[in-house]
Amino acid sequence: FRSRRELGYAGLAQKEGFQTAEKLIQHATGSTRREATTLVAAGTLVHEATLETVADPITGELPVGFTVREPWLGRVGAAVATGELGVEAATAIRNGLGEPSTADAEGRVTTDQLADAVQELLQLASGDDVSGSGGLNADALFRQARELRDELDEAGIASRERLISEQRAFRRVRRPNGCSRFILDGDVE
Repeated sequence: FRSRRELGYAGLAQKEGFQTAEKLIQHATGSTRREATTLVAAGTLVHEATLETVADPITGELPVGFTVREPWLGRVGAAVATGELGVEAATAIRNGLGEPSTADAEGRVTTDQLADAVQELLQLASGDDVSGSGGLNADALFRQARELRDELDEAGIASRERLISEQRAFRRVRRPNGCSRFILDGDVE
């Protein structure tokens, strides 16, 4: 929060000589860029979940400078803050569900629908579902979140698959030792 973009050069990361909060975390913890990005995303979820404690009790408005970017993920942040959900599981839910649809999208997925999906995923993660089969791991949560998103946004499935198909690529990169390296970005099939 202290390194958010709106603060510009007044942010903590910038003051410490880092371009982003992720680079500051990576330097401080010695972690990889991917791990630092995951930690910042989870930290953002936790921070946004605690914002309700600083909201005006009468109007419900947040103080200046406080914004909730992903309100449908509030319960996820609260679960991470209390230790009920791990960082990887929270990231899986966030990435699997995605964001609400834009107003011009074919099928419209609202923040309320995503919040309901989050509640269902948290029950699955904790093992409180009807089957009583125990909690799901992060990979299974991601798959379940994608399935829930597809159920909510059936009209958007075709456009997402079309986007993946358009991003197909086969590239050849020359390595420093003179050998070739091939990179393949396949489609859904």
